[in-house]
Amino acid sequence: MLKRSLTQEGMDKEQKMSYVLNEPLNELFDYKEPDYELPVKARLFNSIACEQCREFASEHKIRLHDGKKICLDCFNEYSRGW
Repeated sequence: MLKRSLTQEGMDKEQKMSYVLNEPLNELFDYKEPDYELPVKARLFNSIACEQCREFASEHKIRLHDGKKICLDCFNEYSRGW
């Protein structure tokens, strides 16, 4: 987080740029522990080759159709309209 707002100091564009590029980082930013929970790490899924187009798709994006593993682009979803 920036320690002070550059828009409130009355600096023109050149002065702001010079200030940000030349000032030590500890003068520009406050370093502290976050006060919120970090998100959980993203799950990694295996890649599976589509048996129709041969492109790889993430495991959770594969559908079974007539015993074949089909990607969402090749899969024709069946719906009765409700």
